[in-house]
Amino acid sequence: MFFKIINKLNSKKNFPYYIVTPLIYAIGDASEQIAVTASHAKRLGKKILIFKTRYFQKFLRYHICNNALFDSN
Repeated sequence: MFFKIINKLNSKKNFPYYIVTPLIYAIGDASEQIAVTASHAKRLGKKILIFKTRYFQKFLRYHICNNALFDSN
């Protein structure tokens, strides 16, 4: 349901943002998804909103490889 809402917002032409929730298992995968989304959003003339998901982190028992990509401090 959450992803349906995101897809609906991303498809609206008057919504000024493009929302992405990259996979945070590996830093390369997340970087690639952000780069591809950045080029797509640039073509559409939108800004990017990046949501770091932690929904199944404890349930699936995985750890984030590197938080530096997601932390802007």
